Amino acid sequence: MTLHVRGWEADQIDLAAESICEACSDGMFEGSEILELSDDEVERVLDDEFPEDEIEALLVVADLRAQSTRDSERLSRALYDLDAFAYEYGDED
Repeated sequence: MTLHVRGWEADQIDLAAESICEACSDGMFEGSEILELSDDEVERVLDDEFPEDEIEALLVVADLRAQSTRDSERLSRALYDLDAFAYEYGDED
């Protein structure tokens, strides 16, 4: 929710999480644990600066995604369901 409320769309979250996963599996931080990356390391991977709470949220999403479990699949679907919900009801105040 932190990311979505800040304007992140599911595709952006997915792409950022994938980039973080790849950086830890076979990229610049190969062998590192996702949840142990520093804010600076995440910003290097994503080539941008982000508030600390957004980085924390991205790390949680990336870590879950890297586990390739049923929960990670559910998270992926939930991200897109959240986007659909926001677009459906976003214009209503």
